[in-house]
Amino acid sequence: MNNTFNFNRFCKVVSLDVKRYIIQFGLTFLILCAMPIVLWLLTLVFGFTMPRIARFGVAYIAVFLSAILVPAKAFGHVNLQREGVSFAMLPASSLEKFLSIAILCILTPVLVMACSYVVDSLLVLLPFGGFDGFISGGFFKTMEDFLNGLMAGTDALDEANAIAKMNVLEMFEGLASSEEFYLSISMFFIVGLFLLGNSLFKTHKTAKTFAVMLGVSYAVSMIMQTILLSGGYMTNLQNIADEMDFSLFISVMRKIFVTQEIIYSLITLGLFVGTFFKVKNQKY
Repeated sequence: MNNTFNFNRFCKVVSLDVKRYIIQFGLTFLILCAMPIVLWLLTLVFGFTMPRIARFGVAYIAVFLSAILVPAKAFGHVNLQREGVSFAMLPASSLEKFLSIAILCILTPVLVMACSYVVDSLLVLLPFGGFDGFISGGFFKTMEDFLNGLMAGTDALDEANAIAKMNVLEMFEGLASSEEFYLSISMFFIVGLFLLGNSLFKTHKTAKTFAVMLGVSYAVSMIMQTILLSGGYMTNLQNIADEMDFSLFISVMRKIFVTQEIIYSLITLGLFVGTFFKVKNQKY
C-alpha cells in the first residue's frame, strides 16, 4: 500500500485496533481510572479527609502512567518478527496504521483524566468517606488555594512574610493560568516518546524508553546548565531575586517556560514523525 488516505479504510483499521486495544489494555485502563477509589477507601478505613491536592495528584499520575504504558501494552506487536506480520499484512497504508495507533494513544490519557474526574465526583456524592468537595480548577489552582489556607496567619506577622506569601501565590497563579497548555504539551511529548520507543525496541520497550529518557534529560539539563551559567543568565536571575523584584523574576521564568514548551513541541513533532517513518519502513 502507498501512503494515501482513505477514510473508510482508516475506520476499519481503527475498529481493528480498538478491539486489540480492549483486549491488551482494557484491564489496565480500568485500574488507572479506579485509582481515586483507592484513596477513597483509605479515607474510609482510617477516617480522615483527603485533601483535594492529593486527589488531583493521583489523577495526574494515572494520566501520565497511561501515556507511558499504552504504546507497549496495546501496540507492542508492531515491530516484532512473528506478531508483527498481521500488522504488516493489513490492507491499509502506513499513514492509516500510524494515525490509528497515534490517535488511540493520545486519547487514552484524555479518557483516563475524564474518568478520574467522574469517579472522584461520584465518590464525593456518597454520604460517607473522606472526599470533601469536587476537584476543579486544575492542580496549580488547587495548590494555590491550599497554600493560601496554610499561610493565612502570615498577615499578622512581619512585612517580609506577607511579601513572601504574596510572591508564592503569584507564582502559582501564573502556573495555573497556563496549566492546560503545559499538561497538554507534556502529555503529547510522553506519548510521542514512548510510541517511538515502542517502534524501536523489541523487548522491555517501556523500561528501555524510560532509561533513554532519563539519560537524554540528564544530558540536556547539563547542556542547558552550562549555557545558562556561561551566558550569565543564572546570575541575572539571582540578581533579580536578590532585589526582591519578584514580578520581573516571574516574567523571566515564564519566558523560560514558554521557550521550553516550544522546544518540547518541536521535539514532540519530531518524535511522531520519526515513529511514522519507522512504521513505514519496518522490516520483519
